[in-house]
Amino acid sequence: MSIKETIAQLKPLDFFLYHQSFVSGEKQKSFNVTYYINTETKHFYTKATFTEDAQGPPNHVHGGATAAIFDESLGGTAWYNGFPVFTAQLNLTYKLPIKITTEIFVDSWIEKIEKKKIYLKGIMMDSDENVYAEASGIYLIQDLEIFKQMGNLPDDYFENIKKSLNINFQVVTKN
Repeated sequence: MSIKETIAQLKPLDFFLYHQSFVSGEKQKSFNVTYYINTETKHFYTKATFTEDAQGPPNHVHGGATAAIFDESLGGTAWYNGFPVFTAQLNLTYKLPIKITTEIFVDSWIEKIEKKKIYLKGIMMDSDENVYAEASGIYLIQDLEIFKQMGNLPDDYFENIKKSLNINFQVVTKN
């Protein structure tokens, strides 16, 4: 089954509480993104189209825009599998240039977890499954209190996320 067919069977995720993201926020003009999670396989999917505001080389997407989509996708994979994280390392291998307005898809998954480190992988392709880029990353699992201290979040912010998305945040060792 193609990635487009896989995504078509999933319900788009609703970011009802978080609208300020650089990648998926309401003010974003460089790309249009929709996210999906397969709760059985634990794969996180992103469907994105880049606008002219994401241009690097003429008529093609800037590598930084590609990196931003990957960072959000890999991080989303961790979060939606119950691991609140910060990015520690993100590695990309660019395979093909992406033309502006090409609909692309990212399939991302957890490779392994070691104490407070979560290793993630992802692949970016079009509907014909031509691979444009691959990514791997190390993300650091954090206590939710760290995120609460970072900004003006309502007291029930993470409880609402847990309820609406049916997520149970994982407890990890401090090592």
